[in-house]
Amino acid sequence: MKVDFLIKGGEICTSHGRFKADIAVDEEKIVAIGNSASLPEAEKILDVSGKVIIPGVIHTHNHWRDPGPTQKEDFTTGTRCDAAGGITTGFAMPNVDPEPWDEETFESWKKIAEPKCIIDYALYGAFGKESKAEVIPGLAKAGAIGIKVFNTMHVRAKYPYVPALSVTDHGQLYEVFETCAKVGIPVTVHPDESDFVKYLVERDYISKGNTDPKAFKEARDRGFMYGYGMVTGAYDCALYSHITGAKLLVLHIGYMMDEGYDVIRDAKAKGWDVHAEMECSPLFLTREMSEKQGPFCNMSGPWDIEAGWKAMNDGTIDIATIEHAPHTKEEIEPGWKDMWNSALGLMGSQEFLPIMLTAVNEGKTSLENLVKLTSENVAKHFGIYPKKGAIQVGSDADLTIIDLKKEDVITTEKVLSKCGWTSWDGYKVKGMPVYTIVRGTVVMENGKVVGKPGYGKFVPGLLAK
Repeated sequence: MKVDFLIKGGEICTSHGRFKADIAVDEEKIVAIGNSASLPEAEKILDVSGKVIIPGVIHTHNHWRDPGPTQKEDFTTGTRCDAAGGITTGFAMPNVDPEPWDEETFESWKKIAEPKCIIDYALYGAFGKESKAEVIPGLAKAGAIGIKVFNTMHVRAKYPYVPALSVTDHGQLYEVFETCAKVGIPVTVHPDESDFVKYLVERDYISKGNTDPKAFKEARDRGFMYGYGMVTGAYDCALYSHITGAKLLVLHIGYMMDEGYDVIRDAKAKGWDVHAEMECSPLFLTREMSEKQGPFCNMSGPWDIEAGWKAMNDGTIDIATIEHAPHTKEEIEPGWKDMWNSALGLMGSQEFLPIMLTAVNEGKTSLENLVKLTSENVAKHFGIYPKKGAIQVGSDADLTIIDLKKEDVITTEKVLSKCGWTSWDGYKVKGMPVYTIVRGTVVMENGKVVGKPGYGKFVPGLLAK
C-alpha cells in the first residue's frame, strides 16, 4: 500500500523540542511519523534535508476585506499572502460588508469564501452595537470560530473601526460575555476606553491642528492612542470574563502601555480564563522605520521592548501575530497631513513568519516557543486541536517547512497583497518559509504560491452544527 506523500530528511520542531523524523501523509492526514525505512512507500516524496518542519502556522488576525471593500484585498489575494508567509490556516476578521452578525449573514460569508481561499480558513462572528445577544447561539451553530467585539470607537468615528461594530456600552458588552459563557464560544475583544482617548486626543492634538504622523506617534508614546485606553479596556473585559465565566482573548497587547502585560498576568494569577494575543509589530518597528513609513505603518516601537519579549517568553502571551490590515495607497496618503482622518496601514501575514524567525535567530525567543504561540496555543484556545496545530498521527497534514539560514529583504515589489505596499519595506530577515503544506498539498514552494483558489477548507468552531 502506498501513501500519498512522504516528507523526509527534515528536523521536526514542536513546542516540546526537536527530533529527526519523516512524515507520511495520506488522505490529507498525518498517518505515520518515523524513519522513512519503516514508513510505507509514497506516490510523492519531498526531501527537506537541512530544513525544519513545524506545525502549520495559524494566523489569527486577517482583515481580508471580503465582501465589501475588496479594492484593498479579497479572500484569494489575502490567503495568497498567508500561503507565501508559511501560514496554513487564517482567521478572518468580520469588519466586512455586510457584517456577519447573525446566522444568515454568516452563512452567506462562508459561501463567498468557499471558492476563493487558497489555505484553510476560519471566520469570526461579528457583534455590533445594534446586535442582540440572542444571535450568538446561531453564529456558534453556523461555525464561527469565536465572537469578535470591537469595544472601541475611532476618534473621528470612521474606519478602521466601523461605527456599526463599535460596542462601547458596557451593559451590552457584559451581555456579550454572559451569553458567550452560556453558549461556550470564546469571545475576542479589541479593548478600549474610547471617551478617554477621544477627549485627550481632541484636547492636545486635533484642536491645535497637530495631526501629522509625528503628532500621532507622540500621542501614542504618551499613551493617548491605543495605550492607556486599551489597558483600561483590557481590565474591564478581564473582569467581565471572570464574572461571567466567558473565555476571553484580549487583542493588541503589543499596542498597549506596559501595564497591559500586568493586566493579563494578574488575571492569570487569579485563575481567570483570560488570554492574550500579542501584536508583535511594536517589537520590531524602530522609530526610524516608523517615521519613514508614516501612515503606512501606524505602530511606533513600544515603551519597553524587553518587557514585550519577557511577556512573549514567560507565558503571559498566548498567541502571537502581526495584523494584516491592507488599505489602498490612496486611502492612506492623506495621513501624511492628518493621521486621525485617514486609513491607518499595517501589513503582516506574508511578513510575519520571516520577521519572527529573525527574532529566533537573534535569540529573542526560541523556535519551540514560536511554535506554541503560532499554532499549538491557537488551536487549543479555539477548540480545533489536534486537528490543527500539531504534528501527530491523525492531525491534518498542515506543515510549514522553514530554512533558518535563508536570508532575504522584504520589499514592496515582493508583496502579493492587492494593496501593493508593505509596512516592512527594506527589512532584512534571516529565516524563511520554503514550503507551505495544507492537508498534504503544497500550496507554496520556494516563495512561489502554487495553491489554487477554492482548495482551502472552512474550519468550523467547536460548536458548529
